[in-house]
Amino acid sequence: MRVTSRGECCKRLPTVPAPCRTSKGCPKGTPENQNVLSGKNMRAYQHWKECKAVGQFPDDPTVRRNAVIIQELTDIAAEQRQFQVMSAMMGVR
Repeated sequence: MRVTSRGECCKRLPTVPAPCRTSKGCPKGTPENQNVLSGKNMRAYQHWKECKAVGQFPDDPTVRRNAVIIQELTDIAAEQRQFQVMSAMMGVR
């Protein structure tokens, strides 16, 4: 379902494909082939969030390596969100 500008839900017509079924696709994948973190990566991400929240990371090479990777990805995601907001404000499509 999609939400209108008035905040009301409206159902998609049966002849209109879901966003994940279009050529553009969906960042979350399809119900059959979801783009999700593995259990191991989800645990590493949760650990990173906990450490980041309290400002303390264990002195461990694996934790440091994971923290660098996760921080780089979160920085990229934040930059993309910033770009999307700025583009929307400027009316760029």
